Amino acid sequence: MQQQLEDQRTKIEKFKKQLQKAYEDIAAIHNLYDKRCKKNKIFIGQQNSQFINQQEHIEVINKIANTKCELLFNDIELLIKDNKRFSIEFYDIRLYKKKMTLYMVKNILH
Repeated sequence: MQQQLEDQRTKIEKFKKQLQKAYEDIAAIHNLYDKRCKKNKIFIGQQNSQFINQQEHIEVINKIANTKCELLFNDIELLIKDNKRFSIEFYDIRLYKKKMTLYMVKNILH
């Protein structure tokens, strides 16, 4: 009987050690999981900021393109409304060249 009690105590100690080892393993796994979650949050944040930056970049490009189109249409409209340019009295080759040069410098080269 005494021997059986001693054997049971030995088994209980063995199970306690196994249980303690299992708890330590679970704690280690939990720590690894927490570290991975933190890294994933950082990575997700970086990806989201990259998307935001790309989206902002695209929006700025669209604004620039729209502004350039608007300016071009305004210039075309002003040229169409300038009826004096068709008048013979108004036509002077030097003035025409000067205007065209200014127009080219302003709109084409910029």
